[in-house]
Amino acid sequence: MNKKSLSERDICTKFITPSLVAAGWDLDTQIREEVGFTDGRIYVRGKIHARAAKKRVDHILYYKPNIPLAIIEAKDNNHTGVATWIHMALTTDKGPRGTLLGYSRGDKPDLNLPNIRSVPIPLPPLAGQAAIVERVEALMTTCRLLETEIAAHLLQAVLKEAFAPSVEMAA
Repeated sequence: MNKKSLSERDICTKFITPSLVAAGWDLDTQIREEVGFTDGRIYVRGKIHARAAKKRVDHILYYKPNIPLAIIEAKDNNHTGVATWIHMALTTDKGPRGTLLGYSRGDKPDLNLPNIRSVPIPLPPLAGQAAIVERVEALMTTCRLLETEIAAHLLQAVLKEAFAPSVEMAA
């Protein structure tokens, strides 16, 4: 079989999905195929707005339900680089980020759950974790204060609008 003649979908169906299943990934609970994983960027210009197309990926691997672990973006063998995939990985606002485990045209051996589970995830020291929690709590307090202030101003504006004499009544 000449892989250069295969489409991305063919690469996924014939090579990637069977390799994932053979490596121990559960097709029903841990693998999703042809997934739209962003809602698409919103563009606003004046009073006009539009939403860009959803970003789609070929596979998302899940550690547990609703906990995405990795994105697999297949390319047919006519693509010469990884620029499209890297752009998607760097510009997405959802989904797994930060670690580029590999790029494949369907030829990636040893892509299996134990190997991915063995990837170390660095954590800051406990003092650093405590500082992060403290900072997040301070920011959340600020957010709650701002929400309260905005709600009060909004209520005042609505009441003022509701009880202000209209131009028709004054005439």
